Amino acid sequence: EWRDATPERTLRLTERRTLSVRFDGDVVVIDWASRQRAAHDLTLDRTPYTTWGGYGGLVVRCDPALADARIVFDDGTQTQRPVGERHAWGAFAGTLRGEEASVVFLPHPTNRRFPE
Repeated sequence: EWRDATPERTLRLTERRTLSVRFDGDVVVIDWASRQRAAHDLTLDRTPYTTWGGYGGLVVRCDPALADARIVFDDGTQTQRPVGERHAWGAFAGTLRGEEASVVFLPHPTNRRFPE
């Protein structure tokens, strides 16, 4: 349940979340499926952009030791900052303690906003 952070704790969404973890050699794969249903009519929006970037959805906090960090997109382009363009997938990539590391976001093609 997603509730307001107020004393009333008004219910906004219910969520069914399934996570499965598997290992493929040195790779850890986490499949995350989430389905949310509004408890009533509502508008979901993001925190407006400021110098820190606002909030716009799923967030990953990488280990501070991640070096050479970059964002890589499905078309091979790379950037240091999100660019606000739609892509079929994107990844945070870099080097962590001498090893290549990445977190890849693969939105499901049936998502009504795909590509995101």
